[in-house]
Amino acid sequence: MYMTDAQEVQLSSIVVRSNAPLSADVGGEIVLMSMERGKYYDLDHVSSDIWRRLSQPVLVAELCNVLAEEYDGESTTIQTDVIALLRQFADHGLIQVQGS
Repeated sequence: MYMTDAQEVQLSSIVVRSNAPLSADVGGEIVLMSMERGKYYDLDHVSSDIWRRLSQPVLVAELCNVLAEEYDGESTTIQTDVIALLRQFADHGLIQVQGS
């Protein structure tokens, strides 16, 4: 069962895009539209990359590891930033979170 409580997003969580938002690629970056909330979200390059990776369920720890390798970043910083972004996505109903 999937939850949407942002506090549940942890390294051990599995996350996947919600069916609710509409998305479009505009110049290599993603724009999301939540019809139920009447809001749109303009994602930057990195957030767009993360959004694309959420098309299938993914373990947050694995997502962070892949991003740390690809962006040659510090693992702890990437984990903190990715979890914060995923919590925002969950707060806005853009993703579903499974267990922790």
